[in-house]
Amino acid sequence: MKKFLLLSLLLYCCLNTLSAQELVRTKNKYTYKDQILSAKELKHLYQSTPQAYQHYKKANRKFALSSGLIVLGGVYLGGRLGYLTSTGNLEWKEASLGAGLVLIGIWVSSGTNEEYNKAVTLFNQKKSAGLKITPSKKGLGVVFRF
Repeated sequence: MKKFLLLSLLLYCCLNTLSAQELVRTKNKYTYKDQILSAKELKHLYQSTPQAYQHYKKANRKFALSSGLIVLGGVYLGGRLGYLTSTGNLEWKEASLGAGLVLIGIWVSSGTNEEYNKAVTLFNQKKSAGLKITPSKKGLGVVFRF
């Protein structure tokens, strides 16, 4: 009887943790309870978990800054290359400035996906009622959180 009870409790805890993931991020789409969210709905959803919201805002800032730098550098570099094709002269200072802006934008965007993933993880870890098996001094212990 003890083994059956322990096994059923372990199975319940495993199923509880597997179903706890509510928000899922795949590439640039977010789904919450099998519904695709818009950016406005996602922002409203994150506001219920302050730590996750902070990571989400940080990721959005990094994304906006890196996108702006990449576009600005691409436009500047493309203008210089267009000037090269029309005149046969390349202004290296301006072309290198555009390439530098593109590289800085790529460098800034390097941690954006990690921040978005941290926000999703923190949102899915919000406290809810449930059982959890944790190690204790005498072996395993069952903790009920609410």
